[in-house]
Amino acid sequence: MHGLKSGGIVANSIMRSMGNLLVAGCSVSDYTNVDKVWGEYLAEKLNLDYIHQAAGCGSNWRMWRVVVNAVKNKLISPNDLVFMQYTELTRREFWSPYNNDRVRMYKSNKSWINDQYGKNDGSIVRYKIDVDKWHEEPRDNTLFKAYTKHVNPAFEKELFFQQHSMFECFMKQNGFDNVYFLNVGHYCPEFLEEHVASFYKDNFAAIDDALATPNHLSDDVYHLSDTGHASLANQLVTHFGLDR
Repeated sequence: MHGLKSGGIVANSIMRSMGNLLVAGCSVSDYTNVDKVWGEYLAEKLNLDYIHQAAGCGSNWRMWRVVVNAVKNKLISPNDLVFMQYTELTRREFWSPYNNDRVRMYKSNKSWINDQYGKNDGSIVRYKIDVDKWHEEPRDNTLFKAYTKHVNPAFEKELFFQQHSMFECFMKQNGFDNVYFLNVGHYCPEFLEEHVASFYKDNFAAIDDALATPNHLSDDVYHLSDTGHASLANQLVTHFGLDR
C-alpha cells in the first residue's frame, strides 16, 4: 500500500470483541487541534476500548515508562494491542517540584504538556530542543537550557536502540505479541526497521505519506488533521490485516 513500507499480515489471531488498544506517541498521535485521534478511530473499527497514552512534546522514554507501568499494573493484558509511535531521539522527561497541576497544551482542549506525579508531589515535565522558548515555568527552563548543552545525537541514538531492544524483550517476555512500531513522517529514528526484533518483524510500518496534503492541519504540516487521523487508522487496518 502506498505510504507504508515493510511489515505484513499479522499471523496471530487478534481479539476484536473485547480488550484494549493502547497508543503511546508524541503530538502526532495526540489531540493536537483535533477532537478525535487515529487511535480512537482504530479502536472503534476493531471493537476495542481505547487507552490514550500519546502526549504533546512526549518522548520515547515517556512511552516506554507508561507502557511498562501499564503492563506491571495489569491495566493491559497480552490480548490487547499496543502501538508505539516513536518520536525524535533527543526528547526526555524530568521531575519538577514547581507545579502539582496538569497544564494544557497550547491550542488543545484535551492535551497536556506535563503529567502529575503522585499526590501533590510535583509533575513530570517534557523536554525537547528549544522547549524553553515556550515553556512557561522559568525554573524548569533553567534546567532545559543547561541540559541542551549535553545532548549528542549519536549518543542519543545509541541509547534509543538499546532501550528499544530491552522494551521489546520485556513485552515479549510478558506475552505481548500484538506490539506495533510506527514510523510516522520525520519523527521516528532512522533505521528503526533494522532494529525490530525477529518476533516483531511483521509489526513494523513506515507511513511516509501520513502528513501529506490534505492529511495535515491547514496551518501546521507537522500534525494530522481530522482527515489524516481517520486515514491513518484505515491504512493500519489494511497494512496489518487487522480486519481479518
